[in-house]
Amino acid sequence: MLEVAHAGLVRPNYEAQFIAEPSVVVASRTIQEQVGTYVQDQARIGRLILTLTGRHDTVASRVDVPSMATTFKDDRNAFTGRAAASYLLTDQFVPYVSYATSFARQLGLGRNNASFAPTQGEQVEGGIKFNVPGTSVFLNTAVFDIRQTNVLRPDPVSPLIFQAAVGEVRSRGAEIEAVDKSARASTSPPPTATSTSAPPRAPAARTRWGSPCPASRPTR
Repeated sequence: MLEVAHAGLVRPNYEAQFIAEPSVVVASRTIQEQVGTYVQDQARIGRLILTLTGRHDTVASRVDVPSMATTFKDDRNAFTGRAAASYLLTDQFVPYVSYATSFARQLGLGRNNASFAPTQGEQVEGGIKFNVPGTSVFLNTAVFDIRQTNVLRPDPVSPLIFQAAVGEVRSRGAEIEAVDKSARASTSPPPTATSTSAPPRAPAARTRWGSPCPASRPTR
């Protein structure tokens, strides 16, 4: 005969439900060394300005776990770059587009004592740079789309203890920036919209006004 545990308001469980004891998390120390080299070239064809940048990174990581008397080592190499084009319609009005990739090493170990995969990203951006005639004020308007992969999120198997590099994030937005070179002042006024979305089972999509984009954007 099937027995059903009695339900009560004070003790509704009565130890009838099995609750697994979480694993013990051990302390560790991480040492990371990174060396990067880059080259950049710029060419002008009439009113068209082309910029090409390439970067190569070598990252060496070591994780020491004293309680296990074990050391985990992991080396990564990656090539990233940026390509941009600007067109001088006039000396004060310059539209531009750019495409860039990114690479960032992540510290720590996953559930199987394996290093996390680096985050990788892609960005597409377009905008207009404008110098207000008769002044030293420069305006820059831009729209951008950033995608990141291998973002850390709770491990699907042990979400309370470990993380896994399986997340994805997409950021889209527009911004306006004003720079007064005579006063050496730069302001980014409130009209900045950023929309951040993630795949299912990740935090819900949201729109934030006047907040920085969660992904790093290359310097224009």
